[in-house]
Amino acid sequence: MRHLILAAALFLGTAQATAQHPAQLKEHHRFRQHPERSNDWEAGEHRKFRPEKRANLVAKQWTLALDLNKDQQNQVRALLEKHQTQRPKKPMSPYSKKGKAQWMEAHLDAQIALQNDLKTVLTPEQYRQWKDMRLDRAQGVRKMAARRLLTPEQGPAHRAH
Repeated sequence: MRHLILAAALFLGTAQATAQHPAQLKEHHRFRQHPERSNDWEAGEHRKFRPEKRANLVAKQWTLALDLNKDQQNQVRALLEKHQTQRPKKPMSPYSKKGKAQWMEAHLDAQIALQNDLKTVLTPEQYRQWKDMRLDRAQGVRKMAARRLLTPEQGPAHRAH
């Protein structure tokens, strides 16, 4: 009985000594402050890129993928900037069904508006390619999400630890 009590006390003492405190967590690499990133969470500026920069990068990617001309590239950049700045904010509480439903509705409305605007800028062939790109990306996201849910026994060999 003494050995059991001694082992439990030793285990609890070791666990307490090695536990990370909040001050240590802030020093951890995931919580370091990055001077190039803004921490303005309320304004939605916590992302890696501002809406203008993100719109410029996406327009260049689409130019390569869809073979856009200069005029189309400028129109797409303007559309993306407009839609990036008007994105609906996510609800503060992920458990609020009403807030989540309102956000989802606003998000889908914004996607429909972008899609309708792109129809006017892109040719029918480019629009078809863009829809295929979106579909491929969505399927890839679903595939990765499904892989995260697998146990190591169910997943591929490289997932087993």
